[in-house]
Amino acid sequence: MMVWLIMVWVFPFLVLYAAAMDLLTMQIPNWVSVVGVVAFLGMALVAGMPMSVIAWSIMVSITTFIICFVAFIFHLLGGGDVKLATMIMLWLGWDHFGKFFVIASLYGGLVALVALYLFDNLRYTLMMRTGKPVEFASVSGIPYGVALSAASLHFYLQSPLIKYLI
Repeated sequence: MMVWLIMVWVFPFLVLYAAAMDLLTMQIPNWVSVVGVVAFLGMALVAGMPMSVIAWSIMVSITTFIICFVAFIFHLLGGGDVKLATMIMLWLGWDHFGKFFVIASLYGGLVALVALYLFDNLRYTLMMRTGKPVEFASVSGIPYGVALSAASLHFYLQSPLIKYLI
């Protein structure tokens, strides 16, 4: 029973940790994705998941990497986001491929709106305290790992691995 609980909580822990790190540092450690891939492969074998389902999960993961890498080339995603999305889709499988990216986009828009609101409030607060208009040199981006993590948790309990664990 304890082993089963640990197995079920590995993925949520990894994506929540990635979201927290992305929010706080704008970086997602590489070990999160590596542990996620290794944990998936190990648990899939232990759970008795058929090799065909594992192969399809690997295929959707590779497809996700290619799509996200193109977004990375055009500076639409960070490298950590690419690796995180690749690991997430390994766990979620083909069934959730399109739905995951739609939900991740919606969560991404929400994260962007919250970031803009907070950024604007900070600028306004500093202007009121100093009496001068405040302009920031640059904004480093939106922590999209938060949106990816939220979307992954949205579908996690419907993932192929959970079906085989339960």
